Amino acid sequence: MSILTTIAIVDDNEAVLRALELTLKVLGIRPITFNCPKQALSKLSLQSGRLLTLTDLRMPGLSGDQLAVALKKAKPESHIIVMSGHAARDDIQYLVPQVVSGFLPKPFDPNQFMEIALPWL
Repeated sequence: MSILTTIAIVDDNEAVLRALELTLKVLGIRPITFNCPKQALSKLSLQSGRLLTLTDLRMPGLSGDQLAVALKKAKPESHIIVMSGHAARDDIQYLVPQVVSGFLPKPFDPNQFMEIALPWL
């Protein structure tokens, strides 16, 4: 698979972050990972080219919805998928479609990721 889009994963839980990274590696995708949403915003705002970011919804310091809004403001052409093991799609409706491109319930498998992310890869 040839992916021309930079894919980033943001999750404050290191174990979950590694599991998500492995899930994408099964698809041949090598994502960049961040366990700190503020660091992710700083680095991803400067990222050139196409960007697809998967972010956890509930994180300390800067929540996933706050990260999504700030990242979309900095890079309007970027796509953001919010993930959560504790929320439902209805919890992020206020962000869709102006900010968030999709929602993935955690845990997810590679097929679920591809189903939602394929239009932006």
